[in-house]
Formats: sequence, C-alpha cells, structure tokens
Amino acid sequence: MKSNSLQSHPIVAIVGRPNVGKSALFNRLVGKRIAIVDKEAGITRDRLYADVEWTQHHFTLVDTGGLLFEDSDNLTHQIENQARVAIAEAEKIIFVVDVRDGITTLDKDIAAILRPVREKVILVVNKVDHDGLASDVHEFHSLGYKNMSSISGLHGLGIGDLLDLITETLHAKELEDKERPIHITIVGKPNVGKSSLVNALLKQERSIVSDVPGTTRDAIDSQLTFKDKKFLLIDTAGIKRRKKIKKAVEHFSSVRAQTSIRRADVVLLMLDGSSGITSGDLKIAAEVNKAGKSCVVLVNKWDLLEGTSQKDFKLDVQERLGFINYSPIIFTSVLENKNLEKSLNEVIKVYKESQIKITTHTLNDMIRSVMLKTPPPTVGTRPVKIYYLTQVGQAPAEFLAFVNDAGLMKDHYRQFLVNQLRKKFGFVGVPVVIRCKTSR
Repeated sequence: MKSNSLQSHPIVAIVGRPNVGKSALFNRLVGKRIAIVDKEAGITRDRLYADVEWTQHHFTLVDTGGLLFEDSDNLTHQIENQARVAIAEAEKIIFVVDVRDGITTLDKDIAAILRPVREKVILVVNKVDHDGLASDVHEFHSLGYKNMSSISGLHGLGIGDLLDLITETLHAKELEDKERPIHITIVGKPNVGKSSLVNALLKQERSIVSDVPGTTRDAIDSQLTFKDKKFLLIDTAGIKRRKKIKKAVEHFSSVRAQTSIRRADVVLLMLDGSSGITSGDLKIAAEVNKAGKSCVVLVNKWDLLEGTSQKDFKLDVQERLGFINYSPIIFTSVLENKNLEKSLNEVIKVYKESQIKITTHTLNDMIRSVMLKTPPPTVGTRPVKIYYLTQVGQAPAEFLAFVNDAGLMKDHYRQFLVNQLRKKFGFVGVPVVIRCKTSR
C-alpha cells in the first residue's frame, strides 16, 4: 500500500456509528497513522483523505468519522447526513459495525439509509480480535449484504482480504465503464449560479434553483454530450445552515466540495462578478490548487456589475488568486446564456492540455537553451547544475529535475522554469510542478 495523491481515483468511504473503529481501519488501510484513534465517540473532527494502492489498483479512502456528537437528540440526524454524503460521493462504501456490540439501533438506521445502494456496500464486522468472536459474526448476515468481511482494524487481521474485496469490485466497475466521460466539478460559494449553470448546459431543470443560498443539499451528477464529447457534471452547491446542526452542515458542505474536486478532470470555479472576489472564493481556489486540479475560472453575473472593465477584473482575479493564475478566465451570464458553449470548449482544451506528455529528449533541448540564456543562480560559491529534466506525471504536469544539490534550487528559479515550460508547451489551465532530486 502506498499513497499517490496526484491522481484522481474512485472514492471509497468508511461509514458507521461512533466508536466502531472507523479511524483505526482507515489508518490500517492507508498503512500509516493519519486519523486520530480514541475511545471517545466522535473524536475525529476533520474529513480525512488518503490514496491507497493495492495489487496495482488505486482508490481514495475517506474517513467519515468527523463529528462530535454533543447533542444526543441530533445524533441520528448527523449519522444520516454522514451516510448520505457517502451515498452521493463514493463508488464503494465500507459500513463498519462492532462485533462486540451486535446489531444496534443506529446500525439498523444506517443500513436503512444505505439500502438504495446496497450493491456498492461492503459490511465490515470489526474488532474480531480472536477466534472466540468468529461465531458472533453470523448475526450480521441478517443485515442482508452480499459483500461482508470480518476484521480487526487494530491488529490488522483480515485486512488483505478486505482490500481484495474492495479492489475486485472497483476493478469490475472500471471494466464496465470503458468510455469515461470528462469529469467537470463546478465549485463556488453558495448562490453564485452553479445549479443554474448545470440546468442551462443540460437545457432542463436537473438541479433545484433558488435565490436562497444553499438550496442544493447533495452533490449531483449529470451526464452531458457536447460536440461528441461526453461529460459528467458534478454540482457541489452549498448547504443552508440550520441552527441545531450548524457544525455538521458546515462540515459536510466542505466535505462534498473537497471530494468532488478530487473527482474532477477539470474544475469550473465560479465567481460572482457582481460582488467581486471574497474570502470564500479564496478558500475554494486554495482547495483546487491543493488538489492539483486543472481549472477554468467562470465569472458569472458579469452583466450586474457596473464601473469595472473585464480587463481590470481579470487582473484582480489573477493577482488575488495567484496560486491558480494558470487558469483561463471566461466572463459569463448564465441567465442570459452568454458564453456557456465557450466555457465547455475551454474545458475540452484544458483537458487536452492536461494529457500532454513531453519526451525527455525534447525537455532537455529546451532546458539547455533556457539555461544558456538565463543560467541558474549561484548560492554562495556553488552554482546550481541541472543535469536533466523528465516528465513523471500528468494532470497535474509533474517534472523531476536531477540537479547537483536540490537544496540550492530557489523557488523563484523553479517558477521561472515553470513559466518557460508553459511558454514552450502550453499547459493552459493545468498546474505544473517541478520537483528536484540530488544526483551526484
């Protein structure tokens, strides 16, 4: 098992009531201690992600433990929200129960919520720490799941068999879906026009549209064909806050945006042109950047803003969202159906750019030419020497530079090289990463 956070993989979510061992199982599957494990129910506050490789298959594991259950009257509602997030986002759901407790009322409630997607659920009976507990596993067959596994997450028993079961079922789905559509995740603050954009592109009322921020409560996937290209539109509209479950709602809203961004081939980041750039926009853009995703920026409701030119607004976007300044910017009006096809054309272009693969020979011809004109800086008395450059990843475009001393490579020269790569090869809308490795 190893982590590979640069790729977009199927999502596998761990769900279950508090204190059944979800975080311990998460750590065990990932192969390192990431989640906090504690006897106190609901100790995990933040949603956790890690990419897992097993027998050459990859998936993204999500730990859904993250709530403090302070209000006992609201426990069932929070558990229900947790399960519904998994239903919306995951291609496989690991439903964890505790062999020592037997089937509880909350287990039955979760099972009822998962019933519509029973075929993608693996029931995991946890804490089977010794053979004396094996007979108690049979009780859980009454929950009616075809795929079932007994394990000890804490001690690592049965983990290999569980990983086999996860990857076998995911691999079968991959074989069925040979023509994978381009995944477009639409993100932005509430009420920016995400659902209206989906409806306009689909030319039907697929998402509920309202002027109340947070009308859409679940991530919504929609199929679209445009110019013989297939797309999967992922709408991540915000959630209306309610007083009693404010913490839970904010948590799940963030979770949906993060998991949907990770699913994307290209992210459409929508800004509200009528209100300018806000701190919420900055946070969402930072998530896109952190995930290493290709991106197109849409400035919606532009027709409602007066006194600012598109040129000035674009400069403001590039300055304030500097970490995704590689993204093309398109001004749209969803209500007036302006530039929507242009947006899809830009997505197609950016997706193609994300698949660019440059030969090592071509890269090193370029790097030699660049270094002759602008040599690397000298640190003290030691010059930086770049022996060669090779591309090691796509989407994002990742390059590995073999140098005399990786510690000598300064960020400004690394960024200079990134700019030269963009100037020569494009990578429009695609993050470009250069990593250095010392080669003596």
